[in-house]
Amino acid sequence: MLDPSKWTEWGSGSATVSGGYAFISSNSGGLGKSIRELTDRDLTNRRIITRLKVKTASTLTGSIFYATSDLSAKYWSVGGKPLEGGWRVYTRQGGVYDVRYASSNTVWGNVWYKQHTTILASSIRNVRYNDDYTLRDDSSWISYDAAVAKLMLGNEYNGYDQEYFDYIWIAKYVSPEPSHGVWGIEEVWL
Repeated sequence: MLDPSKWTEWGSGSATVSGGYAFISSNSGGLGKSIRELTDRDLTNRRIITRLKVKTASTLTGSIFYATSDLSAKYWSVGGKPLEGGWRVYTRQGGVYDVRYASSNTVWGNVWYKQHTTILASSIRNVRYNDDYTLRDDSSWISYDAAVAKLMLGNEYNGYDQEYFDYIWIAKYVSPEPSHGVWGIEEVWL
């Protein structure tokens, strides 16, 4: 069950639970940003994987990102913008924040996508699927400037936007998977 009372909101707009989904809405005009913090941890020397479902009305510009609390510095963000076409991954490299991956696949408004983002100390990889788990995009590994910041969920649109999130999942990332011996039968007929 999503409980936004456990999250911290940054910027303007609102974040609520509507119809069982996390609903984030930014205000019209100005720098409308409505962001909810997912973790308050230094990702340096950490390995994390996030999975979530996301859909937007029409103007999504970032669904998950790593930034300082006041948003004065962003280190990476992953999102798509239906008005501009495809999915994008932005990262800060050598102090410059820019697009490092741009997909040619169209991002459609009001359509659910599944997104897996693997986060290492100074690189990320984003894989996006249709809702039925057919592959849409794979950014491969992209580096970013290591920093102490916050992993956030929301949008960065300078205007009105509405986004829905569901099945938000964060865990430690291990690669390769640990090896194991023979475990035997897991189920027994009685």
